[in-house]
Amino acid sequence: MKRLLICLLLVSVVGCEQPAPAPIAPNKAISESNKAEAEFNKGIDFADREDWTTAIACFDKAIQLAPYYANAYYHRGRAYIHLEEYDKAIADCTAAIRIKPDVANTYGSRGVAYARLGQSDKAIADYTEAIRIDPDVAYTYYNRGLAYHELGQYDKAIADYTEAIRIDPDFANAYHDRGIAHRKLGLDVKAEADRANAKELGYKP
Repeated sequence: MKRLLICLLLVSVVGCEQPAPAPIAPNKAISESNKAEAEFNKGIDFADREDWTTAIACFDKAIQLAPYYANAYYHRGRAYIHLEEYDKAIADCTAAIRIKPDVANTYGSRGVAYARLGQSDKAIADYTEAIRIDPDVAYTYYNRGLAYHELGQYDKAIADYTEAIRIDPDFANAYHDRGIAHRKLGLDVKAEADRANAKELGYKP
């Protein structure tokens, strides 16, 4: 079980002399770590049930116990996305990135929050970083394609939808939205083929 190390510094400010920091008993640090992990796991359970408010409360407790718990910030950010509290989601994903900057999903989730706020350029930057870290996630290309689509950059959108389909050939939404982008460029034959593929794969508006 992965354990978090919590460093606490107790400093006395009485008098002119500063005593050495009081050591924290190892058992106490382990106890705090275990409590944080327990609250985090409870939060994941509530998130799995889509009880986002209760999940956030559990992640809050985990972060209070372990302020550098990147995964707790990340999952709390995801919960805020589901509650459409995008500014809070961005803040939490940013905190997670500061602590652990090499996790693709965190950039991807922050990109979603930026996209929901209409900040397509920032969303694209985050999706691009997520792809740099992990280039094999179909949904990241798809989401970046949506952002390019929103900006009217249909060629780039088509390229990303196509890459998403290459990774996941059954990605109905990617076929559907690529069809729309093809239509925008006057490529009606390709648009119709994409529409047909999306329908065959069970796409529903």
